[in-house]
Amino acid sequence: MKTKTILAVAAAVLSLLAFSPSTQAADIPAINSGNWTSTVPNFPWPDGTVPATNDSVFIDVGKEVTVDSTATIAVLDGDGTVTLTPGATLTV
Repeated sequence: MKTKTILAVAAAVLSLLAFSPSTQAADIPAINSGNWTSTVPNFPWPDGTVPATNDSVFIDVGKEVTVDSTATIAVLDGDGTVTLTPGATLTV
């Protein structure tokens, strides 16, 4: 009986880890121009959510995002402009 309980708990924990929001990638469009680290909603990111390591970023034409820190993302797409401030890096 203890083995079944332990296996059930282990399966539940693994399930939670597999679907944790911190590990899932998001598609994040730049809504407006702004600084990469801005948490102001829609300037540039929806809800002020700064892209994370596994995220895909889309910057449309007419939008300019200024990378003002060190950042890493999975994908960068679009015809917008990305500008790096001195000392900033963007790893894709």
